[in-house]
Amino acid sequence: MKPKKRETFKARPNYVYAIISEALILFVIGLLAAVLLKSNEWLQQYRENIDIMVEIKQDAPRENIRNLIAILETHPQVLPGSVSFISKEAGAELLRQDFGEDFANLGLPNPLHDVITFNLPSEALRQDNLKQLRQEITQLPGVHDLFYQELFLDQAFSNLSRIGEVSLLLSALLLFLAYHLVYNTFRLALYANRFLIKNMEMVGASWAHISRPFLRRALLYGLSSSLLAVVGIALLLEGSAMYLGIAALAGFDLPLLLLYTGILLLGTGIAVLSTYRVVRRYLKLRMDDLY
Repeated sequence: MKPKKRETFKARPNYVYAIISEALILFVIGLLAAVLLKSNEWLQQYRENIDIMVEIKQDAPRENIRNLIAILETHPQVLPGSVSFISKEAGAELLRQDFGEDFANLGLPNPLHDVITFNLPSEALRQDNLKQLRQEITQLPGVHDLFYQELFLDQAFSNLSRIGEVSLLLSALLLFLAYHLVYNTFRLALYANRFLIKNMEMVGASWAHISRPFLRRALLYGLSSSLLAVVGIALLLEGSAMYLGIAALAGFDLPLLLLYTGILLLGTGIAVLSTYRVVRRYLKLRMDDLY
């Protein structure tokens, strides 16, 4: 009767937690950076959809309105194809649909004016430029006044600046936490190989030779974490663009390409550097200190 083979259990480091942990932190850092990159583009698109409204005088001849539309359509600062005329009757219908107001049923005259709306390029939405444009247009025949969302523009510029500052601080904090979390995770993962590392040194292997296979493995795991983070960010941006209708979040451009490349380099760099430090730490310890 043949004796049963003795079962041996070899401790193997668990890198799954390390990969997932690093991927999650890279995902948060990358998503924050992607939002910052896309926020300027989104804000630019949003600002270019802000309507500048020219209110027409009640007694203005139709000829003045046609001339005003022609002037705005050829104005160098007005976005091509953005000029639109809304009669006071159409304005009253829109008001009735939104608020249920019907001036005809109330027996009151229509208090609205004919208006012409247009949009400006993002770079033209400056307070000094808007004031100059308002002064220029209000002097034209038949124009009663010009309106724009001055308060919103001021708040948008202020909030974007604050968001950028906070995001930079948060990114630095997350990067610091990412390195230390990945370092501690890889240290625990390599704990099972601490005797193997030390035994290789004792039989004469150089530190570079001992570190090489662990660094190659760390490079693979760091790349895996980075790819998971990049795929997650890309899917979330595309899903948000479809669900929220924000076109600026969709697509693939050079800033995103640079961002994804940076995530790949950052993820692999953190994993390799952490593994290098862990292996060197075990090599510097005495055999008695490994127990």
